[in-house]
Amino acid sequence: EKEVVWIDVRSVVEHKIDSIDGDVRISHGEIVEKVQELFPDKDTNISLYCRSGGRAGKALSALNEAGYNNVRNVGGIDDARKVRDITK
Repeated sequence: EKEVVWIDVRSVVEHKIDSIDGDVRISHGEIVEKVQELFPDKDTNISLYCRSGGRAGKALSALNEAGYNNVRNVGGIDDARKVRDITK
């Protein structure tokens, strides 16, 4: 199975306060541009998180529209930690 790319779509300040080791921080507003730059493969396995799942949902929709088909919204940072621990 492909490695999962974890993306935090919260603000820089939120990310500095608390983040998950090894994640990439990209604001949800610039998600498509940055993901296309960093992960051009549209099959990249991407998990998105934010504070509660709202911004991650917007980022998910934008990435789906851009042709990324292996993206999921895992919700908030605490949810992301639980999912990551299970999948390790």
